[in-house]
Amino acid sequence: MKEHALEYARQGFAVFPVQSPADAQRLRAELAKADLDEDERGKREKKIGEKKPFPGTRGVHEATTDEAKIKKRWTEWPEANIAWCPAMSLGGTVAVDLDVDKGDGEGGYSHEDLDALKLPRTGMAIRTPSGGLHLVYALKEGELLPPSTSKVGQKIDIRCKGSYGLLPPSKGPDGTEYTWKSRGDPAFRSDALVEAAGKARERDPKAEVWLIEQDLPEHDADYSEWLKGKAETGTCGVDGNHTLAKTGAMGHSFGLSEELTVERMLEHWNPRCEPPWSEEELRRHAGSGWRSATSPPGNLTKAYKKAERAAFFSEVKGDQAGKSAEVAPLPLETWDRTEPPPRKWLVEDWIPAGRLGSLYGKGGLGKSLLALQIAAAVMHGGKPVATQRLSDREQRLSDKDRAEASGIAKTLQGGQRVLWLSWEDETDEFKRRWRQAYRAEAITEEYPDPAWLGLVDMRKIGGALWGPDGAGGFNWTETGRRFLSMLEGYALAVIDPLAAAFMSSEIDRSQVRAFASALDRQAEESGCAVLIVGHPPKEEERSGKSGYSGSTDWRNAVRYMMLMETSDETGIQVHDDGKERKAGALRLRLDKASYAREDRHVWLERHYVKGPPTELAWRITSAKDAAKAYNPDKIIPECGSGTANGQGGSRKKLPLSARSDDP
Repeated sequence: MKEHALEYARQGFAVFPVQSPADAQRLRAELAKADLDEDERGKREKKIGEKKPFPGTRGVHEATTDEAKIKKRWTEWPEANIAWCPAMSLGGTVAVDLDVDKGDGEGGYSHEDLDALKLPRTGMAIRTPSGGLHLVYALKEGELLPPSTSKVGQKIDIRCKGSYGLLPPSKGPDGTEYTWKSRGDPAFRSDALVEAAGKARERDPKAEVWLIEQDLPEHDADYSEWLKGKAETGTCGVDGNHTLAKTGAMGHSFGLSEELTVERMLEHWNPRCEPPWSEEELRRHAGSGWRSATSPPGNLTKAYKKAERAAFFSEVKGDQAGKSAEVAPLPLETWDRTEPPPRKWLVEDWIPAGRLGSLYGKGGLGKSLLALQIAAAVMHGGKPVATQRLSDREQRLSDKDRAEASGIAKTLQGGQRVLWLSWEDETDEFKRRWRQAYRAEAITEEYPDPAWLGLVDMRKIGGALWGPDGAGGFNWTETGRRFLSMLEGYALAVIDPLAAAFMSSEIDRSQVRAFASALDRQAEESGCAVLIVGHPPKEEERSGKSGYSGSTDWRNAVRYMMLMETSDETGIQVHDDGKERKAGALRLRLDKASYAREDRHVWLERHYVKGPPTELAWRITSAKDAAKAYNPDKIIPECGSGTANGQGGSRKKLPLSARSDDP
């Protein structure tokens, strides 16, 4: 790497070393052997990681074209990645960092936002290991643009003064190298880029409204305690003052004034930093962070939450002073005397569009598979749950069976997007289930179209949608807020399972109601139906009963609730060959339906192919046949042609029963 770094310096790139994957691995191994207390170990661990400056260095402030300094640094760290500072390179440049969709649920950069920057085609561009781009543009002499993250556009970052990127052949976390997409001359930046980079972020009006008294002693104590232990420390000259500003903004969230925030940072936080900031720098940047805070003042405190609730019942002014605020009824003359539009359905009579609903059943019963079949029909068309293939067996479906099936066995047009958040199954398991359902002729496409499916492996991301807020209460997490903002543009969002997404007590009615109501409201505003998949309480599962977890508000807050249950749970007697017995049959029942008839139900059977007894898909059948088909040893003859063995490459469409006439 030393020779690459020297060559870049000769070309005018100001470079400095940062940790490569191999360096980070070595430093972690050394730290594991060191005899340190927990606090010191934690502080050092935060300084280790791919693309981070080496401990004891000043990072971007050491960027240089001096060959002697470069030789010394890369002799010390021969495997180090090559970082560069755009503002100090090639006479002054800026790098526009375009992030691609990494499958983390946040999506990639916005093409619309990029177009708004009116950037010319540039001759210098770097391809990142994840597939993103760093577009390099020349600046006027002495011109500097403030670095930012997603300020000028969604997933579009600015790297200039005090920030840096990596040059080829540096390596990403997985060992993949940065490469040159084009290595010509950088084009001159656009005026729109300068304007967008210099524009202040839009601030929530609530960020300037104080509902609580500033500088309460208990809030001062809480912020001081946070600064002493949990607050992330920074290094002067390395962190681009981002950590400094962020820590100042937290004082705003703890309910402290700008003056007291800075004093507490000087007293408790700055001594923990190596090296510490000067008092002048800290006051300037911490104060800027406090003034730029976007959250309501004191939002992390119990006093704020109490004041926020009280604001809903505040007194009104004028001739109503002293009286509780009242909700005015809608005057009769404002009613439009026309027929309201028909209700929109995602799945007719079962799943209304743009509302919150749930699917419950015992563990291992096949809820995720059923939800997948519904999602596939929403994306690619076909029936959410098909009836048996045209045969003598299907003729046994009575008129009542067909009427009950109604919309869930009716062909959907498809062409709508689905967002799927999974905390239980990895991406490969989702693919296996999809392939199995396709081979069982329950899904019309061999592979899901990436344009229609947003699959998020929450096992890798970690965290819940709703959880502790750090102030003794519960609220939407950062992941949860991102999820709510993503619903726009999707027709269906699946949360699987509820227990992992909702990290609070499932019997706390206030928590359940707050979570479910906000989710239903966002679903309605975005037009995206949200389906939560849940398990019954443990005591019910052990007793063989179905149902839903926790508070009855889980039932009250949703617009529909589907239950997967066995006939053993319902006590239904199934007659077969003249003998009366309880069958291990499965049925799907609409336990609650705000917009349709409750207790609508269909009987289900698992569909198999030859080979290992692998569960493939759900189909609608009669109660009698469901009783027979529930035996996991029963194998139905292989279906389909040339696909049951899992072979095949390109996506195919099949003229399956999933597309046959509606019942």
